[in-house]
Amino acid sequence: MESVTERSTSTVIFILLWLTLLIQLNVTAQIQTNVDDIGTQSSFLRQTFSNSTTQDGDDARTRPTSITPIEYSTIVTPTPTPRDADITSATITLSTRITSEPTTLRSTETCPKLKFGNYTLPETPVGSWATPEGTVCLNKNGTLVQIHCLDNGVWNLSEGITCYERDTSSSTTTTTITTNITTPTTTPSPKPSVKTCPRKKIGEYTLPETTAGSWAIPEGVICLNANYTPVRVQCLRTGSWDLNSKIECPQENISDTTKELYEVLDESPVAALSTTNTIIKEKKSELKEIDIHFISQVLSKASEDGDVATNPETFIGTIDEIMSVNKSTLASSQLLLNATDTILYSLDQMLLKSGNISFQVSNLTLRTIDNNSRKIYGAMITENEEGRNFTLVKDNYEETLTNTDFDIAFVIPPETTNGAEFYFITIFYNDNLFQQKNPETVDSRIISILFPTDVVPENIKIYYKQLQNTSLQRQCDHWKYGIEKYEAISGRWSSDDDAQIFKEGYYLCEVNHTTHFGMLVSGSLSDNLVLDLITIFGSVLSLFAIIIIFLTALIFKQWRNKTTSKILLNVSLCLLLLIVLFIIADKVNRGPLCVVVGILLHYMVLAQFCWSLTISYSSYRKFHLVSNDHIKHVLVKFCGFSWGTPLIAVIATVVININTYDKSAVEKAEQNSSEICYPKDDFLTLGVCVPMTVILTVNAVIYILIAKNLLVTKLDIRKHQTKKSLSVQKSLILLFFMMGMTWTFGILVAFTKNTIFLYLFCSTATLHGFVIFLFYILDSTEIKQMWKKKLKQVITKSKRGEKIKYRQNNRIEENMTESISG
Repeated sequence: MESVTERSTSTVIFILLWLTLLIQLNVTAQIQTNVDDIGTQSSFLRQTFSNSTTQDGDDARTRPTSITPIEYSTIVTPTPTPRDADITSATITLSTRITSEPTTLRSTETCPKLKFGNYTLPETPVGSWATPEGTVCLNKNGTLVQIHCLDNGVWNLSEGITCYERDTSSSTTTTTITTNITTPTTTPSPKPSVKTCPRKKIGEYTLPETTAGSWAIPEGVICLNANYTPVRVQCLRTGSWDLNSKIECPQENISDTTKELYEVLDESPVAALSTTNTIIKEKKSELKEIDIHFISQVLSKASEDGDVATNPETFIGTIDEIMSVNKSTLASSQLLLNATDTILYSLDQMLLKSGNISFQVSNLTLRTIDNNSRKIYGAMITENEEGRNFTLVKDNYEETLTNTDFDIAFVIPPETTNGAEFYFITIFYNDNLFQQKNPETVDSRIISILFPTDVVPENIKIYYKQLQNTSLQRQCDHWKYGIEKYEAISGRWSSDDDAQIFKEGYYLCEVNHTTHFGMLVSGSLSDNLVLDLITIFGSVLSLFAIIIIFLTALIFKQWRNKTTSKILLNVSLCLLLLIVLFIIADKVNRGPLCVVVGILLHYMVLAQFCWSLTISYSSYRKFHLVSNDHIKHVLVKFCGFSWGTPLIAVIATVVININTYDKSAVEKAEQNSSEICYPKDDFLTLGVCVPMTVILTVNAVIYILIAKNLLVTKLDIRKHQTKKSLSVQKSLILLFFMMGMTWTFGILVAFTKNTIFLYLFCSTATLHGFVIFLFYILDSTEIKQMWKKKLKQVITKSKRGEKIKYRQNNRIEENMTESISG
C-alpha cells in the first residue's frame, strides 16, 4: 500500500497542501453522499470520496423490519432509536434501548413508576402487569394495553405503548396515538407517520399488517414456491399491497426440518431456543431460506425473555451455529425476509438485558467492558494457535497497539462516554450475518459496540488488521439496518470514511456513533492507484514536452531571442524544477538536505503562481484592454516579480523557524507516511496557502473578464477576418492552464470531496507543460516550418555523407584491385 499512498509527483502533493489549508481554516465541508437504492435494497457505490450520505444521526442499529412476527398477525414497525447525537425523537417501539437496564444492575421487587412519553406506568410488583394511568389505553382489538414488569424489576417496553381509541359509534378502532420521546439535549422535530399496508385476506390466505417497503408472507401457513423459497408479497411505498398475481402455495413437499422449526414458534422462548439449537446442529447442511427465517423469529422472541438473558449460553450458541450455515443460504434469506438483520438485532436486545457477560465461542467473542474504571480505554483481541486473548488497554494504548500484533482493537476514552457504567463488545469472526444485495469484501474482523443507554461517545477508534494482502482501496464502514426515510429496507454496509494507515498491515478508523463496524475493500482498483497512474502519465508527458521546448530553444536562436519565447522558457523551467523537487522532497530523509530541498520547493511553488499572475496581467492587457502600449523592459519586470517576490515569504519562514521544512522525527518507514520536506502548520498556511489563494482568486477574476470579452467580440473578429494565431476557443483553453485555473478543480475537491473534480484536477494540473508544448510548439506554423527545414537539412546532410562514404569505399576497392593485379 505504501506505493499507492505515497505521492511521487507534484499534483498529488498539491492536493495535500490545499486540504491542509482548508482544514486549518475550518472550511472543509464534510459532505458525504449515499447512493443506496431503497426500493431494490441495493448497496451503495463506494469511492475514494465516498458517494454515501451516511448521516450519523440515522441510527445504524435501528430495529430491522420483521417480515412476519412470531404470531404471524402483525409486522413489527421499525423505528429509529435515539442512539446518535442528532436524533431528535424516536417512537416508543424501541424504548427498551433507552430505558431498560441490565439485570445485574438492578435488584428490586417492583418496577418503579415510570413516565413514558405521554403515558405513566404505576409502580408494580415484579411479574405483574400494569396499564397506563389516567387513560383508557386499548389495543387494536379493543383489549386493554398491559405492560409486563419483568422479574428483574425492569418494564418490558420492547413493543412500546400504542393506544387505540374506540369509536363511540362502532366497535372498530379509528384513531392511532403513537407516543414519541425525545433526547434531553435536542429539540424534537415532527416526523412523518410510518405507512403500512393493512391486514388483508387474499383468497384463503391472510397477509399481516406490514410496513411500507417490506415484504410479508401469509400467516398461519408454510407457503413456499416450487423452488422452496417463501411466497411473499410486497407492501408498496404507497401503503398498498402489490397484488398483481394471486397467492399460491404449490410446494407440498415440505421438509421435516421446516415443519419442526415452524412448530417451535408456538413453544415458550426457552424451550423453542433449545429445540432450535439442536435442529441447527443436526441438520445444518439442510437448512433453507425459510428455515433461517423461522430461526430468526425464535431468536427474536427469545431476546425479549428475561430467563434467556439470565442464561444466554443457548442463545449465543445458536447464533454461533447459524454463522456456520452456508453463506449463500444466509444471504438469500436476508434478501428475501431480512432474516440475518433480525438475528443481529435480537443479539443486541439480549445483551441489553443480560448485564455482565463474557463468552467466547467459535465465531463470536462477547464481553462487557466495565467503564467505571477511568483507566480502561479499550481492548485488543488476538487470535493465535493457543486461542484468543481479550486484553484490556489503558491510557498508554497508542504505545501498546504500536508494539503489539492483534486481530482487532478499539479505543473509547472513558471521559467521552458521559458516565456510562459499562458497554458491550461483540467480535464476529466471519461476515456471514452481514449480507447485502451487492456483495462486498470485508477485510477485517467485524466489531459491534453497544451502549445500554443513549450514550454516543465522541471519538471511537477502531484498529483493524488487514486479512488480505491487496492494494485495493480500504474503507471504514458500518452496518446499517432497519428503515430509512420511514420505509423498510434490507441491511447494507454504509461508508464512514477512508481507512487510514496505522502501521504496516494495520488500519485505523475513527467514528462517532455505535453499531457494527468493519473494514471493506472495493472490487476494483482503488481511486488512489488510478489517480496515481493518471498523475504519473500526465507528469511524464509534461516532462517530455518541456524537454522538446528547451531543445527547440537550443536549436533555433531566432525563436529563443523573442520576448514571448523567453517568458515561456522561464515558465517551463519553473515547472520542470517543481516536478523534480517534489520527487526529491518525497524521497529524501530528514536532516539538513531535507531542509534545503524544502526551502527550494517552497520557493518554486510560489514562483509558479507568481508566473501565472504575470501571465494573467499580460493576457488582461492583450485581450481585455486591447492596449497597444508597449511595456518597457517587460522581461526584466516579469522575471523580477516572478522570481523575486517568492523570496519574501521564503526568507521570512527561514528566519522564524527553518526546522519547519524538515520531516518529523517519526521515521517514515514506521508511519508509512507521505510526508515531504515542506513548511508545516502555520507556516504552511501563511507562507504558502494564503499567497496561493490570493493569486488564484485574482487570476479567476481576470480569466472571467477575458472570457467574457473574447466571447462577446467573437462575431466582430470573424467579420473583419482578423488573423489570429489562436482561435477564441484555443485562447481560452491555453489561458485556463497558463493562469493556473486548473486549481479551481482542486478547491472544488476540498469543498465537495467529489471524485469527479478530483479526477479533473489530476488530469489537468499535470498536463500544464504538455499544453504549453501543444499550443506554442506543435500548433505554431513558424516552429513547424523551422523544424521541417532543420530535419530536411539533417536528412540531406546524412545523404551527402552516405554518398561521400560510398565514393570513398569505391576508390579503396579500385586501389586494392590495381594493387593485386600489379
